[in-house]
Amino acid sequence: MAVRSQIDHLLIYDPDSSRSTVHVFIAHPSPVEESTLGRLMFVAELDSQQPENRDIIFAVQHELESAFYSSEEIHPEVAFESALSRANQKIAELVSSYGTNWHEHFNIVAAVSHGDQIFFSEHGHMHIFLFQKQRVTDLSSPAGHGESSTILKVFTNVANGKLHAGEMMLITTSSLLDYFSQEKLRRMLTESQLHEAVVHIENTLQENINNAAFGSIIIQPVEQTIPIPSVQQAIVNPRLHYSATQASMEEMIDREQRTKELLSPSIFSNVAKRLSGFTRGIENITQRFVRRRTKRKLPITETTRDYAETFRDKEHGTLQKILRALIKGLASVLKLAVAAIGSLARLITSPEKRHALATTPERLTSLPSRTIAFLKKLPVRGRVIAGLALVVVFIFAQSIVSRGMNDTRVEDTSSYDTRVSVIDGFLLDAELAFSYDNVVSATEAIQKAQEFLTKLPTRSDEQKATADRLNNKLVTLREQANHVTRIDRPAVLTDLNTLSSNGPIGGVELIGSTLYAFSPKDNSTYQVDTSSGEASLFATAVVENAFQYVIESTPNTLLFLNTANALNEYTVSAKALRDLPLTIPGTEINIVDIGYYEGRLYLLDIANNQVWRAVRGASQYSAAQKWIQDGTDVRLAHSLAVDGDIYVLQENGSVSKFTRGTRQDFSIESVEPALGGGTKIWTDPDSSSLYILDAEGKRLLLFSKEGALRNQYVSEAFATATDIAINETAKKAYILAGTTIYTVDL
Repeated sequence: MAVRSQIDHLLIYDPDSSRSTVHVFIAHPSPVEESTLGRLMFVAELDSQQPENRDIIFAVQHELESAFYSSEEIHPEVAFESALSRANQKIAELVSSYGTNWHEHFNIVAAVSHGDQIFFSEHGHMHIFLFQKQRVTDLSSPAGHGESSTILKVFTNVANGKLHAGEMMLITTSSLLDYFSQEKLRRMLTESQLHEAVVHIENTLQENINNAAFGSIIIQPVEQTIPIPSVQQAIVNPRLHYSATQASMEEMIDREQRTKELLSPSIFSNVAKRLSGFTRGIENITQRFVRRRTKRKLPITETTRDYAETFRDKEHGTLQKILRALIKGLASVLKLAVAAIGSLARLITSPEKRHALATTPERLTSLPSRTIAFLKKLPVRGRVIAGLALVVVFIFAQSIVSRGMNDTRVEDTSSYDTRVSVIDGFLLDAELAFSYDNVVSATEAIQKAQEFLTKLPTRSDEQKATADRLNNKLVTLREQANHVTRIDRPAVLTDLNTLSSNGPIGGVELIGSTLYAFSPKDNSTYQVDTSSGEASLFATAVVENAFQYVIESTPNTLLFLNTANALNEYTVSAKALRDLPLTIPGTEINIVDIGYYEGRLYLLDIANNQVWRAVRGASQYSAAQKWIQDGTDVRLAHSLAVDGDIYVLQENGSVSKFTRGTRQDFSIESVEPALGGGTKIWTDPDSSSLYILDAEGKRLLLFSKEGALRNQYVSEAFATATDIAINETAKKAYILAGTTIYTVDL
């Protein structure tokens, strides 16, 4: 006994008053299509009543049906997976056309019934129930309810199983559960005839519809003897009956198509069919005997593949075919060579054949004259026929050659267009993922697009232009994935070149709204009003050693470390400078940065692989003591920042975090392009961020204190940057490059 599914459906939907748009689709394939692939169906719902809803659902329906029944696969699950991939691509196009609002309200379950097997894929708020005697099983995937992570891939997986006699599957919109419990649905559907149960449910809902819309499909396996259909059999496959209430959008399309057929003269339809059959026959003969091609057979696979993976499989298969053809060709050439050598040997050993070979040039030379003499002897009609025959043979040969060349061009163009479509699909996937703040999915799509783009041919000018277009879009999306903000012309706060004629500025420090900068050449200090950009000379220190680094120690104090590793302290309000002794153990000292936190000065000494700490006393600092306790290597470090913990910027671009002298488990997120070393790191106790100046990368990077990348501010002007100051209250960054101070909005 064979098993065939009995399928019925419920659709209650009023385009004028229903709160949502619901559609039920059940395909009506030919007997051969049904026996090979089964019946395709779906229940779809858009939780809104927008004018474009019908267009969206119909577009998905058309793509699913055409892709499924035109598939060259012979396994229904593989054909179903391929159709779902095509539907995903169509949905991406619809999102591009209609925006993303509808996508958030789109619910659908697509299924294929083939004998006792059922395959289905779901998205959104839909329900799938399996009724087994006294048991109800909800087959809906919990991830399917409300998912929005995979924007372009609405259909992400395929579930499958078998329906046995006595069982029943219900695919329905969630609105049905507002009126019936699962148990009541089970009793109504299993304890009476299927069609009677559907009519009863419909009548019940009509009394309490309240502008709700309902869509359901019920699948029930039935054991029966079914003859295997063949192409020659003319089996009538009646369509399902639709009640007046259930007149879906599908019925209107069918009715319109039947009307067109009735209004069109039947002779044209018959002639078109016969011409189509004749054309297919000629094409098959040409492929089989002229172009030596056989009908394409695809391997059967059980895996779910997206359109890019399918494209890779076809590309890999094409390479294998080429290799096999080359091997066969080489074998044929070798056979011909062996035969030629044998024939030559026989010619040399036979006197008669040697004589024939010797006279061959004379005979070949006389061949044209003999042919012309033969044609002259023919009557006029014979000459005309012979001439026409030659013309026909020439045209036939030329057409075969041209057809082969055109087919090659078409195949090359088709392959190229497919590659471009795949890349465009990944780029669109990335754009939509960004719209949902899904950076991980966007990054994956960008990487896949990059893989295909590197293999895209660029032989012609048109192909080069296409590659440039795709690459520019890829670069833009990659920068978006890496939080890049490009600044072509950063605002200039001030240029101290007008005040300082002694070369570049050594460093900057912000106290309140005033920025202080110093020149190591003459120890002049300048002050810049950050609100107006007005700059002036603050003071010039008359000290023996040049200033190296500056740090704010109090809201009224600037602390300088000079080249003798001694301290000079400015009182800002009085512009008074005094020397402060500092003792650092050892003779070889190389301080590359300093930091300050609550009366404690920290000095990064790469010569001694240490961070020294000196505590402020009443009139001087205590002798510096080792602060790093675990031996962490900081001999190649570039900078440090202090907020209670200490962050050390290493030469390789990593950041080491220390708490009480011990390195912590901490790292910053990798960035693109990679951070090679960095110039300066900045934070303070009131900030939730880490700022890294990377002059080599021409950028200022912003990280959270957990290490997550927040932004990259990129500008060519930052190539010579040496120091930064941050005002998070005003959301400004001040970047020193030479004598120019740039300002960046954070």
